[in-house]
Amino acid sequence: MLFRERHAFRVGVEGLLRELATVGSRDMLLAVACARLDELLAPRSCAVYASADADLVPAVAAGAPGATVALPVLPAGAPLLDALATGTSPLDLAVWLRARHPDARAIETLDAAVLVPIRHDGALAAAIALGPKRSGDVYTPTDLALLGVVGDKVAGELNRIAADARLRHECHVQEAFRRYVPAPVAARIGRGQSVDGGEREVSVLFVDIRGYSTLAEGRGADKMFSLVSRYTEAVSAVIQRRGGTVVEFLGDGLMAVFGAPEPLARHARAAVDAAREVADTVRDVALSIDDSRPGRAAPITVGVGIASGHAFVGNVRTNDRLVYTAIGDVVNLAARIERLTRDLDASVAIDARTQRAAGASAAGFRRHAGLRIRGRAEAVDVWAPPLGAA
Repeated sequence: MLFRERHAFRVGVEGLLRELATVGSRDMLLAVACARLDELLAPRSCAVYASADADLVPAVAAGAPGATVALPVLPAGAPLLDALATGTSPLDLAVWLRARHPDARAIETLDAAVLVPIRHDGALAAAIALGPKRSGDVYTPTDLALLGVVGDKVAGELNRIAADARLRHECHVQEAFRRYVPAPVAARIGRGQSVDGGEREVSVLFVDIRGYSTLAEGRGADKMFSLVSRYTEAVSAVIQRRGGTVVEFLGDGLMAVFGAPEPLARHARAAVDAAREVADTVRDVALSIDDSRPGRAAPITVGVGIASGHAFVGNVRTNDRLVYTAIGDVVNLAARIERLTRDLDASVAIDARTQRAAGASAAGFRRHAGLRIRGRAEAVDVWAPPLGAA
């Protein structure tokens, strides 16, 4: 009978080890270990103690709900707990007591014959307390060795569960991080690549809602916030699809860079294509706000300005964070050209360098020569589509 019992325990431990590898939470792991050992060994009692402020407190017990209520706490500093903390194998309490340790009364209230330590990150995290077997059999050296294997497996699975939890947390943080950082920048950081600053040949695009102040007048902040959110979502989607990086939101406008942080061979062409698509998207895809007159809506139009040239693109340090942006004369020029779209009555305007590099994407654009731009000593040539064209 005892031979069959011991053989069944060996076979049962193999199944238990496989089952423990499938458990996804700490509490379930401890509960499964306790329940299966109770089934396999049929001890008078089976409980799992977990670490709490250096003590070991009852966490799970076999039997009816609330079975842990009467179990004692194993306090920090007690000889029994010290023996568990320093040992790496199951503790046979009968052998341990023969060394005349002073914890006899604690062991009597514990009603345990064997304690199996479970270590996590080098410290005692839990222990399995097993009472004497109901069959009257003793815990053999083979039993203790198998229980040691179970304890090691539980410890290993605790490490796995903790690592999975850290990974989920990191993924959550990274996902939240991506919401506040330009997608191409977040992608580079996620791949372990640097976003060091440097001078780049880029095309800079500014887009702004026309008549924003008039639109906002007399309308609630919630309506305008909803409008601007839909507008920026649609515009940034176009820019990202065309290979650009949105680096700044400016209330009713935004700034994007084509050619950084990832190189873009035809950045001027991509910027012009994006500008024309942005103008079409904002005008044609129901980005409108209800007018005060029933059945009417106030259409939204934008002005887009683009300039190409060298800019310093990288991180600018503030007192509490880094901001990825572009700095240079080409940035100022793009912003000034965007403002010129009002005078030109055009949705898109570009500088001469962008016009030359954009090729067919700027086909049909007309030259406006010698325009004076505030803040610049020399006049510039600006190119824009004819009236009524994007």
